[in-house]
Amino acid sequence: MDGRRSHGRSYPVWPGRPWLIHGPCLALLLLIAGCVATRNPEDRVTPELLAQRAELNRVAQDAMDRSDWPTARQSLEQLILISPRSAEAYQRLGQVLQSQGDYPNAETAYRKALDIDHDYAAALVGLGETEARLGRLQTALAKLEEAAEIDPRRSRGHLIRGQVLEGLGRNDEAIAAYFRALEFESNSIPATVAVAKLQIDRGQPDQALARIDQAIQQTPKDPEARHQRGRALLALNKNDEAISDLKLAAETLVNRPDVYYDLARAFEIASPAYKAEALQAAQRAEALAPGWADARDLSARLMR
Repeated sequence: MDGRRSHGRSYPVWPGRPWLIHGPCLALLLLIAGCVATRNPEDRVTPELLAQRAELNRVAQDAMDRSDWPTARQSLEQLILISPRSAEAYQRLGQVLQSQGDYPNAETAYRKALDIDHDYAAALVGLGETEARLGRLQTALAKLEEAAEIDPRRSRGHLIRGQVLEGLGRNDEAIAAYFRALEFESNSIPATVAVAKLQIDRGQPDQALARIDQAIQQTPKDPEARHQRGRALLALNKNDEAISDLKLAAETLVNRPDVYYDLARAFEIASPAYKAEALQAAQRAEALAPGWADARDLSARLMR
């Protein structure tokens, strides 16, 4: 019986009987075998598994492209079952859940993605946006700033950061963030419209109008662009044009009190003949935002 040395100790090996192993080595191999048996399914990659992943990815992406969120969610949940260490699958699931308005579960999905990949900028942006939707603006801002440090060229991260800063009343920083988004995605409609909105608020309707006109050339039916162009036109005393844009915006943004308030003001300013339409729009704004003093005062004035 010969011996082989390992870590300063000799263990016997029986020639012709490789299956007979001494105690310490046997324990080690049993441990390894147990690890292999409990390893994640994605560690045992087979052609069949790869094909299954590819098909689930394809179905999920197709569904996301056409806003079929239930199908996308089902496909991504199946993908996670066979690829539980896929940060991308969790991040995309977060996107889908967020699009469905399921912000608590979207937050959980984004955090799972970040548990797997701490520097996943897309997941940080998604988490920041979700936290903002849940009213946690300060923590949302921290996530978005972290994402910007990791991937400063991610336009959407700057856009959402601008929205959070605007929500915090930090409008100078917000407009800088929107311009940063446009630096990396010059045709971003949301960033363009966001800049125009702040320009109107600052008393710069001419600049805003030129900017929004470019956006509407790209997407003529964008309701937010129409809303902000209506505001700019109203500030420039182009009331009939403002009414046209604001009516189009109100057809889509049916739950937005600010849209109905602006429409009511446009009707009121344009002509006394529009008083009934103005009152109807003002009352709609008041119904959507019962505590909004401006809408309440406008309704009261129009009723006199």
